[in-house]
Amino acid sequence: MSLITRKGILNVFTPILQTKRYRGKINIQKPKPPHFERAKYLAVTKPYYEKKKVPLCDRDIDRWGHLKIENPYQRLLANELLEKFKSSRLVGFYHMNSMTGDEHHKAEVLFYRQNMSYVNYGKATLKMAVEGTPYEILSQWYCSHNMMVFSPELKIKELLKVNKKFPMLVLLAAIVEGKFVSVHELQKLSLIPNLQDAQAQLVQTLNSAGSQVVTQLTSHQNNLVSQLEARIKQLEEKPEEK
Repeated sequence: MSLITRKGILNVFTPILQTKRYRGKINIQKPKPPHFERAKYLAVTKPYYEKKKVPLCDRDIDRWGHLKIENPYQRLLANELLEKFKSSRLVGFYHMNSMTGDEHHKAEVLFYRQNMSYVNYGKATLKMAVEGTPYEILSQWYCSHNMMVFSPELKIKELLKVNKKFPMLVLLAAIVEGKFVSVHELQKLSLIPNLQDAQAQLVQTLNSAGSQVVTQLTSHQNNLVSQLEARIKQLEEKPEEK
């Protein structure tokens, strides 16, 4: 009895599959219309796109619907850049050629050792920063992501010295004490000593001139005093000899 139940219940039947081919070919370009019920659901679920009518005479409107919203982070960068322009006595502008990441890091380290910041800002950020300021002329020739170096101290010699180590960075111009100068003028300014050295040289010159005047004025008096002292000694020695 158990054998009969196993064969009747546990027996596996394999289905017979038979492929059926359509008599005609299916037209992909002109498919057969769907059933009426399906057509109703397709019509209900069909998406609807609103058409924006833009007048042809209005050229200032954004045709693609992309509104130009001011980026608050870019405004923070622009304010930071403007603050660097105001607080720096020396600003160098560079044209950046092809450089690797290691070369950028080495340049940043060398400028940092001289208390200089080696930064890179885009044209839009620079334009936002200098708009309505005395530095607004910079936005006319600043074309792309170029490099800038800010220094709170007037270290022109150090700037040119670091620049020689990186020929990929081409120095275009600079701002020295709020004045826009060329590279040739910057090289001339590097030959002038700094203010402290010039003041020390001036004080030394004035002291030497004053000391010369004092020695010239007192030279006759000193000669007269020395001659009188010598005469007194001569007069004191003569009575002793007698």
